[in-house]
Amino acid sequence: MDDHQKQTFQFIQQGFDRGMSESAIRRQLQASGWSLGAIDTALRGYYASLSDDAAPVFQRPEPPVQPQQFHQPQPQFQPQPQPHFEPQPRPQPVQRPDPEPAQPVQAAHYQPPPVQPSRSRMKKLHLGLPKMPKKALLLAGVAIVLLVGLGGWLILKPSGTAKQAADSSSKGGSSASSGGLETLSLQANALNTARKNDISSIAAAINEIESNNNGVPPKSTSTNAALGMLVICGDDCFGTHAASIKLGQYANSADAVKYATYINTLAVPNINTVYIVNGATCKADNSGIGDKGLDRNVAILYALQTSSGIGPQCLAAS
Repeated sequence: MDDHQKQTFQFIQQGFDRGMSESAIRRQLQASGWSLGAIDTALRGYYASLSDDAAPVFQRPEPPVQPQQFHQPQPQFQPQPQPHFEPQPRPQPVQRPDPEPAQPVQAAHYQPPPVQPSRSRMKKLHLGLPKMPKKALLLAGVAIVLLVGLGGWLILKPSGTAKQAADSSSKGGSSASSGGLETLSLQANALNTARKNDISSIAAAINEIESNNNGVPPKSTSTNAALGMLVICGDDCFGTHAASIKLGQYANSADAVKYATYINTLAVPNINTVYIVNGATCKADNSGIGDKGLDRNVAILYALQTSSGIGPQCLAAS
């Protein structure tokens, strides 16, 4: 049995140890890029290895015992006799005399009252314009002359078309530059979100191993090349001492996600590297590694992209 088959059989055995069904293991292998034929071959080889003395012994999970269901006899339905009803004679309709026909109503003829001619007399209106004084006429003429002069000055005033065009060009350039920065900011935010999701997956795997091993944190990382997954390892990289995860932004390798020794100035060298430090805490603002903590404390150091470069980050896994 080569190393590839051994890793594959160990991954299938880990799934059965966790209580996964064969269909769930098939879906996980298919999500890792395996074809249906390769999955069938791997499972047949795994089941064959269970009876092979030369191969490592794997324990096949026994199917859960279904509780025996007891069927109680159902009581037989006895039809009930239906009561017999005698038909009743249909009542005859009551003959009523025809009412007297309604008499047509004569509409009253409305006659408007006669209009009495008005006896008031219209007074003659004198609409003659009052005479304006000479001083008022002089002021009106001066106002007209000023308005005409102002209108001519506005018409002959040189236009600021060139200046407006220059201003528009400068504004357009700044708008284009601003649009480019916004696009870069959206891309950086998307990558930072993917990195945060990967860090959360690493922290969840660490907590799972601790809960399965009486609070003892894992100690190393490994790579499952067959499945393209990152393995967080405790005392070993198999069974309940390990947890396999698939990262989206970081590489699924021990070179990208590794354990490091505590130093109060420790930081990741680049944005594609993750450090896991046992016995350490994070700063209050999660901007880097904090003080040395208990043995069960685990700090995850990583970095996010910012407008000025990269910013160190820290997440307390436990």
